[in-house]
Amino acid sequence: MGHRYALDLNMANGARRVAISGAGIGGLALAFGLQRQGLDVVVLERQSGVRGGGAGISLWPNALAALDELDLGDIVRRLGQAICDGGQRKFDGRLGPHFTAKSFVGSLGEGLVCVDRGELVGALSGLLVPGTVQASRSVTGYEQRGASVTLRIDGRDSLEVDAVVGADGIHSPIARQMNGGFQFAYSGYTAWRGLVESAFETDRAQMQACLAGGHEFGWMPVGGGRTYWFATACLPEAYDPPRGDKVCLAEMFEGWPSPVTDLINRTPVDRLVRNDIVDRAFLDRWHDGPVAIIGDAAHPMRPHLGQGGCQAIEDAAALVSCFADESFDVVQAFARYERSRGRRAKRVVRLSKRSGFTRPRGPVTTMFDRFTSSAPSLAIGPALRALKPIAGYAAGSRAARPK
Repeated sequence: MGHRYALDLNMANGARRVAISGAGIGGLALAFGLQRQGLDVVVLERQSGVRGGGAGISLWPNALAALDELDLGDIVRRLGQAICDGGQRKFDGRLGPHFTAKSFVGSLGEGLVCVDRGELVGALSGLLVPGTVQASRSVTGYEQRGASVTLRIDGRDSLEVDAVVGADGIHSPIARQMNGGFQFAYSGYTAWRGLVESAFETDRAQMQACLAGGHEFGWMPVGGGRTYWFATACLPEAYDPPRGDKVCLAEMFEGWPSPVTDLINRTPVDRLVRNDIVDRAFLDRWHDGPVAIIGDAAHPMRPHLGQGGCQAIEDAAALVSCFADESFDVVQAFARYERSRGRRAKRVVRLSKRSGFTRPRGPVTTMFDRFTSSAPSLAIGPALRALKPIAGYAAGSRAARPK
């Protein structure tokens, strides 16, 4: 599959230039699609190196469909590990509710692919025209000047372009300026991520998770003999463990089923990623004339459905489609993108917030632990079918082709 790229656009409109703030997965996928349309693209990244190192990302079938629209799907599939089965591990190590490859593919159209986030960012960067990505260039704001936009960079430099896309994360200066500011609310819990050489049982192509005591711990392979893991727990905001995060995790998850302790112990301290999970009100505006936002800049979401990066990829594919169809009438393209993506993104944000099991210890947590420990090891095909409108391949294909 592939998008119908307007390869003669450069000849028809001259050297139109688009600046993308943020060299994450969404920004790089967008840059690739726009360069395929013949546009002059520059990606400005505030960090000095590759983003996303030390963690994995699960790309659900909806994201794979959007990548197919960008002609990137097969590249990403080869880069990561395909996963079609898995489920919940009970606290004593027994398998709880689970899904099979037959039910997963039958419900969602394809398995998911888990990939090293840093490797994915590096691969996407390598597909761009040399010099496209400019590191250590922090966009701080913008100013519209007629049909062009002037970006403020590092507080001392500027760049004039025809269009700007903010793919610069939850704290996006572009999104903040566009919407007159925004505030954050701490969710009440923290998340950790790690990427290690495979430990016991983790070489199996399964996605597994254990839920107990209000905490969550999950793991899955990313290929190349490595395992990506994630954990969540309720802690005070900005909590600083006296003996460090690794000791805190080891104590918090002591006695959990294999390979939880092994994964924590084998993760180098400098490769441990931690983020407080925060919520931000859904923004009213995703575009301001020739300026737009995508991914976490537009719609940050909690991690429980694994859709943060997936929705950013959908955004990129949809925006590439809008650019092609509007023949670089950038304001119309951005308006169409905003109309087509807003309702779906808001739904995924809402469902992601409701689907987590991390909570403070208490009666509800105790009841949940008792239920999960006694629940039979049943296949959960119906639950997967409920995810079809969000994570299914067909849903991703529709989202990547705005009407």
